[in-house]
Amino acid sequence: MKMIKKIILGAIIASFPAISASAQVEENLNDTIVQETEAVFVEETPVQYKSVDSKDELIDANNRFWKGSKKYISLGYTTGSFDLGGPDGKLDSRWGASFAGVRNIYVHRGPIANFLKFGIMIGGEISYMNFEKGRGSLSDLSGGWDEDSEEGWEPSLGKHYLNAGVTVGPSATFLPFYSSGNSQLARLKLRAFFNVVPSYSALIVSDDEEADFNGAFTCLFSGGLQVIWRKLIVGLEWKGGRARYKSLLGDYDGIWVGNVKSPRLGCKMFTASIGISF
Repeated sequence: MKMIKKIILGAIIASFPAISASAQVEENLNDTIVQETEAVFVEETPVQYKSVDSKDELIDANNRFWKGSKKYISLGYTTGSFDLGGPDGKLDSRWGASFAGVRNIYVHRGPIANFLKFGIMIGGEISYMNFEKGRGSLSDLSGGWDEDSEEGWEPSLGKHYLNAGVTVGPSATFLPFYSSGNSQLARLKLRAFFNVVPSYSALIVSDDEEADFNGAFTCLFSGGLQVIWRKLIVGLEWKGGRARYKSLLGDYDGIWVGNVKSPRLGCKMFTASIGISF
């Protein structure tokens, strides 16, 4: 019996190093697994960074965005007023329209700070305003109207204003979002301009008694803002000026009859336009 106890006790004592070694192996294995897991986590964690182009790529893109948009044509809706002076008061437009063809020439090659270019705008434009619609037909106006008619009105051409001239003046074009990283937004341009518009203006004022055809060489001034994206241009423009109008029929000096010198009559127009650049 004592022999059996000794054998069992010896086996237990002999097993202690094996148990200790097994625990050590298990501990080392756990450490290795933890380290490998941390390494995999670090490798698979996405790197956070701001997506920006290189300096050279931004410059190339900037140069591309400035190309084009030098010439454009536009159609606009015009509203405004014409000051007849004296007792005749002021005419307010019912509606109006405009057409313009303009070229914007940049005066320097490279943009200032990559987002600003100065230029000169040169072109031509036509503007029309209607103050009062006419009455009757063309045959009535040409002499077919019966003056003894009891209709209570007589034929009339209405009241109209027409201006045609050239436009020239400085402009400043901005590319505010060129470095935004969004290629569509980066193409958006803003343009402010101020122009001198030497032109010829015609004013037709017709009522039940007579029709006045008046004209004048005038110098208008205009200013406005344009938003340009790719080929599309949307603009707002104010234009106005004063001139001495004379009758085109030669019967009297403009709207003012007799020897009274015609005053300087004023015109103001506001136009919202849409156009295509090329």
